[in-house]
Parts: sequence; structure tokens; C-alpha cells
Amino acid sequence: MFEDGVIKYVFIANKLKKQIEEGHYKYGEAIPSENELTKLYDVSRHTIREAISLLVKERYVRKEKGSGTYVAYDETQHQSPDAKPLLVGVITTYLSDYIFPSIIRGIEKELNKENIGLLIASTHNNYADEESALKKMISNNVDGLIIEPTKSSYFNPNTNLYLDLNAKGIPFVMLNSTYSEFDTNSVGVNDERAGYIATDYLIERGHHKILAIMKIDDKQGKYRLKGYVKAFAKHQLSFANDAIITYETEDKANLKTKLDQTDFTQYTAVLTYNDEIALEVGNYLNAKGIQIPDDISLVSHDDSTLSDNFNPPITSVSHPKEKLGIEAARWIVAAIRGKVKESNQMLFAPRIVEKESVRDNSPTPL
Repeated sequence: MFEDGVIKYVFIANKLKKQIEEGHYKYGEAIPSENELTKLYDVSRHTIREAISLLVKERYVRKEKGSGTYVAYDETQHQSPDAKPLLVGVITTYLSDYIFPSIIRGIEKELNKENIGLLIASTHNNYADEESALKKMISNNVDGLIIEPTKSSYFNPNTNLYLDLNAKGIPFVMLNSTYSEFDTNSVGVNDERAGYIATDYLIERGHHKILAIMKIDDKQGKYRLKGYVKAFAKHQLSFANDAIITYETEDKANLKTKLDQTDFTQYTAVLTYNDEIALEVGNYLNAKGIQIPDDISLVSHDDSTLSDNFNPPITSVSHPKEKLGIEAARWIVAAIRGKVKESNQMLFAPRIVEKESVRDNSPTPL
């Protein structure tokens, strides 16, 4: 009875929708009870409830406590008389700077095609603001959510709210990373690969003393750091104990103190977590009279306008930005409409975007 790859409750919901659209069940009439549907499709009562919840969410039916489930779809108008425009919530760590405007632009572009509204909130990468954002989205009855995790490296104290989303049947997809506490759909970059190709790029150009500056309260930084280590292992090289500087969201403002404690003469290159940090490092080095790339090379991640506007432009690892937003929006639209068949993790393959911040440090042939 069931099509391969289609979740049972989605199949049943689609069958009932077709019957409603074709007038088999008319506006205001009751559809068969849960017990009747359980016997008809030979599935559990839980599966039927999932199917009905999907129909309620899409305004095909309405449930009346103690009475039954009734058709809310008017076939003469080809829409539910109670229908409201669909609404998708987007929660990012930051809104107004760096790569996020491009991501939001991609999301908005795709949602506009589908005539779906957009509600935006930010967490500033702290749990309290994430809690407020999630509660705001739930209270505004969003139909789906696109979420960038907050401090994805650590246990999330708002896990109960994500379980609430699941219980309410509100689909969500993660941007850039995921939480370890539960499996979820996500769209991001292969960050381990990004860290690897950035480090490998430097090593291939003769840089064996590479300082890494990585953010570690988000998984992106940890995976990029893992790629850094993996590249050294591939080339059978090692690095000094102090060749890695780590920081978290709250102490980013104190990064200068860590830079002051670093002897840059011990390194021929620096690899940073992202272009924002690369810009800060570049300005710091310039102020110290250390020239890029003559004295030290610099490579970063995300290939943003920040890397283009620095002098010299900074070699950086690509980030899809707008494409990331488009794919996340496509997924959430499909999930809202019950067309998602299985969990999906989409990882974009990164590439090096060469600019002018790296000097070839290979030994001169004799």
C-alpha cells in the first residue's frame, strides 16, 4: 500500500488530502474516526494521529474536542476558509554583520517564490536569547523554523524547547551546524574539509609553522581545527604546543591579549576561524609593523567581503552564503508541505579562493 521511501503518516495524509480536494469528504463533514482510519490503513493509532496533525497544520481539517475531525477545506475556493499565509521563522546567531545578510537574502528569495512570510530573530550566540527567540517563534505560530545553533559544541539547555517543537509538529532545519543531543536536518559546509584544505594549501607552499586561531564553542571551529590537525598528520609534520589559540564567544573581545602574548616570529603563516578574525589579526600585525604576506602569510574561512576589502585581499575558504539560505528554505518549505521523506544533511564542498595574502615559502632550489 505504501510507496517506498515515503513515511507512513505522510502517505496517509496525502491520500486524505486528495480525497478532500476531490470532494469525497466535503467542507464541514467529519472524516473517519481514528479507529476507523487505523483499521483502514492497518497502522498504529500514533501514525494516524501524526497524519491528522499534518492535515490540521495545513488547514485541511479541524479537530473539535469530544466530537471529531471535520473538513476545513472548501473545494469551491480550492483553499481553506480559515487559511492564513504560511510563516517561517529564522533564528541566527547574528543578523546585521558578516555573512548573515547574504544567508537571509537567500532564505527570503526562496520564501518569496512560495508566498511564505518570514519572521527573524537572533541569539547573539547565548542561550538566554535563544530561549526567548524559540518562545517568540512558538507564540507566533510559525509553520517551520530555520535555526543556526547557539554554542553547538556544548550541551544546550534549551533542548526541552526543541522537543516542544517536535511535539507540536513544527519542522526545523539547522544552519551551519547541529546539536549533539538530537539528530536533525541541517545545511552547512564541510568544515573539517575546510580546515584541512586551508592548512594543506599553506603546507604545500612551504609553511610548516602555522599558527591556528579557532573559536571552540561552535562546532564549526572544532571541525576546522580538526582539519588543521589532519593536514599536519597527512604531511607527517607536527606543531608546537602554543601553535593553537582558542577563544569562545564571551572572550573574543580579549583576543588582543592573546595576540600580545604570541611570538609571531616563530610562525610563517596564520590560519583564522573566519574573515572577521582575520581582519582583526591583519590590523594587529600591521600595527606591529609585520607585513602580510612578506613577513607572514594569512589564510581564513568564509570568503566574505571583509577578506576582499583588506589590503592585501586575504586568501579564504569559500562559504556558499546565499545558496545555503536557499537550500535551507527549500527544505523547510518541503517539510511544511509534508514532502520530506527522510532526514537530510547537506554539506557544501569548500574550496580555496586565492588572493594576495600568501607568500610561497618553499625552499629555493640550489
